[in-house]
Amino acid sequence: MRLICEAEYQTGMQQAEAALAAIHTVETLSVRGGELSVNRYFPQDMKAVLLLLHGTSESAEKYHEVIWYFVRSGIGVIAPDMRGHGKSLRQVEDPYLIHVDRFEDYVDDAEAIVKQVIGNISLPLYLFGHSLGGAVAASLMLRLPDRFSHVILCSPMVDPSSGGFPRWVGQLLVHANCLIGHGKQMAFISSPYDPEKDTFESSCDTGKVRFEYYKAKRIQNKAYQTSGLSYRWIAESLKVREMLLNHPNISRLKSRVLLCQAGKDTVVCLPPQDAFAARLPDARLVRFDEAKHEIYISEDDTMERFMSEIFRFLGVQPADL
Repeated sequence: MRLICEAEYQTGMQQAEAALAAIHTVETLSVRGGELSVNRYFPQDMKAVLLLLHGTSESAEKYHEVIWYFVRSGIGVIAPDMRGHGKSLRQVEDPYLIHVDRFEDYVDDAEAIVKQVIGNISLPLYLFGHSLGGAVAASLMLRLPDRFSHVILCSPMVDPSSGGFPRWVGQLLVHANCLIGHGKQMAFISSPYDPEKDTFESSCDTGKVRFEYYKAKRIQNKAYQTSGLSYRWIAESLKVREMLLNHPNISRLKSRVLLCQAGKDTVVCLPPQDAFAARLPDARLVRFDEAKHEIYISEDDTMERFMSEIFRFLGVQPADL
């Protein structure tokens, strides 16, 4: 499929974002603890709806390129800022800190969007989740095993990487800090957002132009500068693997699943993704050997393959840009 290429990215994205702005609406959804900011992009002659869930330290706006490809091809997109991110509710005062009391809060929020925002729209319903959003998407599809026709999991956080620490050491430190009341404090592996340290070389991306485009937005908008993780957030993320691999609804799942795996991922562990895909009734795992964690912010060749795989999976002909 044809993309907004890196050589013309600034101009191409400005045009795409102007077109998205013309169909963009925002609504707030009351959930436990506050309100979610939910973005809606519905084109004319819409033939399906896709719920898009972003990853840790991100926002819905980071996905404007991907959203544009869906919308351009007749797929409406609903993209919330997840709790603790962007313009949605925060449970801590530190604007850089990401915290959640329970991982299930993310899943409860997503289910509320399906029931209260999407409702009974009589169109095929798709689900897309990246990293944290991938773990939430996987949990949601298993909670609602016959609700989504197609589910795309991009580098899903089935099991987070321990970042070079022996796993048992990290678990011990995290749980000890939660026990002594430091659950809402920034973990030792985290730090506030610093543009000087937010470099392409240290990023999860292989597409420099795409990386720099969103970084400029992040610098301008403090709501997009979440970066640190609380001890409780890490503790909750460590429960996901067991939750997904042993979910009672796996055998009942009706959704077709495409799991996109990044060969150079250092953020999440790959073998648990393999194990999860193998347990699903109808799943295909596609590996992008040259990609880092954020496959959707890659150089043109990988991006073209990534989006082509998605549209082929959905059985939708991508529009000519």
